[in-house]
Order: sequence, then structure tokens, then C-alpha cells
Amino acid sequence: MILDAAMWFGRKMKGHNTPKEAIAIAKKFNPRILYLTQTGHTWPPHDEAQRKIREYAKKQKINFPVILTCDGLRIKL
Repeated sequence: MILDAAMWFGRKMKGHNTPKEAIAIAKKFNPRILYLTQTGHTWPPHDEAQRKIREYAKKQKINFPVILTCDGLRIKL
């Protein structure tokens, strides 16, 4: 599953999700993997953000990987 998560935790912009909102949406569908897109200027550096997202997902007992996308990412289907 690929979902928008343009706004970091605690930030809001109409039409965009936070990681918390995107994970909640994905949880309803229980995907094999969740990719978060549109991570941008409201986010910390990529490695730090990925670590914090994994910690959040673990606390929420999410049973699927949550992966931040980046330029050049290739997904094998």
C-alpha cells in the first residue's frame, strides 16, 4: 500500500496525512507493506524519520513494515 504522509506528527495541512493518520488508514486494510510518500520539509532527516516511524509502528503493534519512500526508490511488483 502506498499512502501520502506529507506532514510530520503534529503538523496539519488540508488534503495530506501525517504518519499517524496514514498508518491508521493502512491498519484497516492490513497490507503486506506500507510505503509513505511525499515526506518533505516538515520531516526530520530520512534515517531519523524512518527510525521514529518504526518505533511508532512498534508501539501501535503494527504487523506490517512501514517504509519511507525516497527519490529513486524502486518497488518490485
